[in-house]
Amino acid sequence: MARSLVLISGYYGFDNLGDEAILEQLLSEVKAASIKPDDIVVLSNNPIKTRTQFAVQTVNRWKLKEIIALLPRTKLFISGGGGLFQDTDSLKSIVYYGGLITLARLFGSKILIYAQGLGPLNRSISRSLTKQFLQLADRISVRDDNSYAQLEEWGLKAKSIRTADPVWTLERSAPPQPVQDLLDQYGSSTRPRPSLIGISLRSGAGFTSAHLQKLVETIEATLDSSAILVMLPLQDQQDRPILQSFVDLWQSKKRTVWLPPHQDLLPSQWLSLLASLDMVIGMRLHSLIMSLASGKPVIGISYDPKVEIVLKQFKQPNLTFTRNEDNHDSQSWPATIKAALSNYDELAAAASHQARDCKQMACQNGALIAKILAS
Repeated sequence: MARSLVLISGYYGFDNLGDEAILEQLLSEVKAASIKPDDIVVLSNNPIKTRTQFAVQTVNRWKLKEIIALLPRTKLFISGGGGLFQDTDSLKSIVYYGGLITLARLFGSKILIYAQGLGPLNRSISRSLTKQFLQLADRISVRDDNSYAQLEEWGLKAKSIRTADPVWTLERSAPPQPVQDLLDQYGSSTRPRPSLIGISLRSGAGFTSAHLQKLVETIEATLDSSAILVMLPLQDQQDRPILQSFVDLWQSKKRTVWLPPHQDLLPSQWLSLLASLDMVIGMRLHSLIMSLASGKPVIGISYDPKVEIVLKQFKQPNLTFTRNEDNHDSQSWPATIKAALSNYDELAAAASHQARDCKQMACQNGALIAKILAS
C-alpha cells in the first residue's frame, strides 16, 4: 500500500487560538512541501470545524480505530507543536500523545516531533515515559533552550534541533471588515500612546480574585485616562469568565471593548487584530507572541515557565505572582507598569529585534518537514 498521508496530532479542535495558530502555520509548511490537502489528515477534537476552517481531511482524535486505519498509508506522522508532553494535572497527556507516536512507529511511519516545548515534567515517571516516546522519533524540533537541554541530557541531541514556535512565521490575513472597524474607531493616532491595550487572562492558572482585584486597581491607576482596554478571549470558554470579572471590577466601563470571539476567524486574522493594538497585558503565551511578532511590547503575567521564558528572551516586563496565594507579590506591579509605559519605545525596539531572530529560527520547522518528506 502506497504511503501518501501526512497525519498530524496535537491539541487541535479545542478552540484554543494558540494551538490553532500553530496548526495553521504547520499546514502551510506541509502544503509548501507539495502535499495535497486531500493527503493531509488532522486529528481534531472538533473534526467538522477543523475540516471547514482549514480545508484538510480530519478524524476525531478520540476514535482510535479510525486513526489506526490511516497508519498503513501514513508517510509522516507529526506530533506537535505546543506543550504536549507535560504532567501539570496528570499523566494523561503524555500517555495519549506518546501512545499515538508508538502506534505510528509500529506501522512504519516516519515520525517528527514538531516545535514542542517539553514540560513541566514533575514526576520521574513522566520524564521516563517522555524520553522513551521521543526515542521513537526520526527527528525532533523544540521551541526553547530548556527543552533542547533536556533532549541533550537524554542523549537525543543527534536527532534534535532547536527551532522556535511556528506562530512567529505565521503571516497575517485581513479580518472581516466589521471586526477591523471595531478597532479602528478606537485607534486614532491623536490619542496618547499606548491607546489600545489588549487584556489576555485565563481561568485555572492560580490567579486569585485578590490578584484580579489588584490588577484592575493597578491598571486603573497607571494607564492614561484615554486608553481603551480590549478584552481578548483567546480560548473563549476558559478566558471569558475571568475577563468578564475583570470588566465587572473595572470602574471606567466605557473604556473597555470586547474583541468578538468569532470562533470562525482564522488565527492569521487574529494576528492582524492583535497587530492593531499598542500593547498587550497578558497571560496567554500566544497573545504575547502575536503582539511581539508585530513589534509591539507586552507586559506578561507568567503563570507558566513558557511565558517567563519568552518575557526574559524579549526583555519584556513581568507581573509576577504566586499561584493560588493572596500574597504581596503584586506590590511591585504599579512600578512595573509605569516603567513599561515610560520605556515604550525601547520595549518595542527590543520586541522587533528579537522577533526577527525568532522568525528565522522558526523557518527551520518548514525546512525540516520538506527534508523529511523528500527523503
